[in-house]
Amino acid sequence: MKKIFQNIIIISYLILGANSLLLSQGNTLDSKGRINNLGVIKVKAGQVNLSQDTILGRVELLQDGVSSQQAVPNMVFNQLVLKNEAKKIVRDDKKDNNNNVRPLIVLDSLIIDNKGNLSTNWLGWNPENIESRGTVKNNSIYSGSKYLIMNNQVQQQNLEGNGSFSNLMISNPYGVNITKGGFKIEEKLHLDKGQLKNSQVNNFVMKDSTRIIRNVEGSIAYQPEFEGVVDVQYVGAGNIIAGEEIPSNRNVLKSLYVENQGNLTLSKNTVVNDSLIIKANIITRNDTLELNSRNNPLYDFNQPNIEIIGNFKRNVIVPGDSLILNNPWTWIRFNSIADLGQVKAITSTIIPSQFQPYLEGSEKVKRILNISTYSANNTPVISGFNAQFGYGWRHNPGNPIDESNGLNPIDLILQRWNGINWDDKSSNISKVDFAKGWAYSYTDNFDISGYFAIGNSNISNLVFRAYTLLEGPYIPNSKNLMAVELWKRNILKDVDVSSYPLNLIDNINNIIPKFIPDSVVDFAVLEFRKERFSEAYYKKLVYIRYDGRIVDLNGSEVIRLTNSNQVEFQSGEYFVVLRHRNHAPIISQNPINVKKENNTLVYYFNDPNFIEGGTTALKLVDLVEDKRIYAMKGGFIPYSNADLDALMNVTMYYTNPNFWEQSWKEFTRIGYINVDFNLSGIVNTKDFNISWNNRGK
Repeated sequence: MKKIFQNIIIISYLILGANSLLLSQGNTLDSKGRINNLGVIKVKAGQVNLSQDTILGRVELLQDGVSSQQAVPNMVFNQLVLKNEAKKIVRDDKKDNNNNVRPLIVLDSLIIDNKGNLSTNWLGWNPENIESRGTVKNNSIYSGSKYLIMNNQVQQQNLEGNGSFSNLMISNPYGVNITKGGFKIEEKLHLDKGQLKNSQVNNFVMKDSTRIIRNVEGSIAYQPEFEGVVDVQYVGAGNIIAGEEIPSNRNVLKSLYVENQGNLTLSKNTVVNDSLIIKANIITRNDTLELNSRNNPLYDFNQPNIEIIGNFKRNVIVPGDSLILNNPWTWIRFNSIADLGQVKAITSTIIPSQFQPYLEGSEKVKRILNISTYSANNTPVISGFNAQFGYGWRHNPGNPIDESNGLNPIDLILQRWNGINWDDKSSNISKVDFAKGWAYSYTDNFDISGYFAIGNSNISNLVFRAYTLLEGPYIPNSKNLMAVELWKRNILKDVDVSSYPLNLIDNINNIIPKFIPDSVVDFAVLEFRKERFSEAYYKKLVYIRYDGRIVDLNGSEVIRLTNSNQVEFQSGEYFVVLRHRNHAPIISQNPINVKKENNTLVYYFNDPNFIEGGTTALKLVDLVEDKRIYAMKGGFIPYSNADLDALMNVTMYYTNPNFWEQSWKEFTRIGYINVDFNLSGIVNTKDFNISWNNRGK
């Protein structure tokens, strides 16, 4: 040692085993060597500057004077006692090998007593959190933006006192016992790991406008006392069952942040009075989550499948506001005071991936949707109001969470169970958000509460079943099968919706699917005409499957004829046209009687007796057991207005020579292109041969 000051005397005293050393006013505990403390060091005034990382024994920092400060080294103490009014400030100058600030660590006991004030806030300093491995006794003040963390990893810890903590974290997997309560939390209580074991006798107070943060691995044994309002925030990876951190008093919980990566299950009725932030599922099947605020819940749109599963009540309804309910696609809006009637609150109960337990419930979308409305005294209101009501369901074919049940979204409407059967509610045409995996719609005349489902209309529950073959992809000697190269190559998703015949479908961009059902050959269009040469009354986008079945966009052979493009299909007689992009269109020779009684009939568009023009309009493609197999004739693409007129009027039975010439121009091109007559995904000589062989036929 180069300088001989009081610190050398201190070392001598402690090496000799003195029980106590008192530094009086004006002295400094300053050592560039090592102090082996076997007793007690009391620093009544002055600063502490120790070069070592750890000091054992007991160290008491006792400087008084409310306007003075005493620095606390960010090192490891065995016992640390802080008393008197001078502010005890945690330093940040000790660094580890990676130049990170070391935390202040207390191994045995941390005592803040007799007007002591331990703080991590000082201008220009940025210490780490304070870590306690043993008992914490606080009868005064811990203040600062950093946490005082109780984090022994091998045994329980004790916590006592009637002081205050700005930020306290419980991170002990074995738990922390409150042996003597009365302390207060000024800002945040973080339940990180283990249980904070409080009780009615030994409890603590959450001051007004504080926050409880609970991790998946943390909990609290008994409800704290709440001085005012509190926020509760859930974090971490995993599921959480809400506990005593949720206030029982319905006026206390200000904001609820559900940010854990899993589900939050409520264990009691919960009332949020300001903001509800949702980044995980909230399960409320046995309880009710109430939002007593005009603020809408804020859903994380980066997680489209999160929602409130169960009961969600909105207690503040303002005319003209759209009240978001259990998910962003479910909402209600009363446009005027008159529309409200007696309604003062609304509860929506939504259970995803579950059928309504009523007649024909399993034939509808797999989602329970129940709506209850209440008056000012919480009496049920069944009717006497009118609202717009939006609803959504998961439309994600091929995914386990898909709820569409094989139904086409554009055919579906809202329905209410009347106790005997389902009543249709007039609904707008459904849309699909393919990126989010949801379908959604709304009704303008929601005027009665009850049990609801999403299904096909009972009024016009008409279906159409059909079959055909295409010359191009037909596989000879296959017993009526076709190649599915476009599907195998994943080319169908790149279809050009601006080209014939898809451009005949209104709102095609809202209808075209992103998910392609298994083993389909290509898109096609069904067209229903009331007269042979009249405009199409109704059009339907479909697929042709490898086995000749014509299926809807979900792959179902049952093609429902309801609510397509703002047309509600009516039973009656229709000429039916089948169109494909590079095969000749065909039309039924006689009108078909479309009615419920004929829902099971299958119409064969490769049967010459069924098609106008007979064998002239079709192509013989195979002979199976002396039976002639016909298909739609390949090689038909409109290159002029005359060609297009012939296609639109279904009078084009013969090819034009430029069809096969064009195929040579497109030779070796790959993709979804019209001159790919055999639908292989690439234009080659086989496509040329189909076109050439059909010339003049």
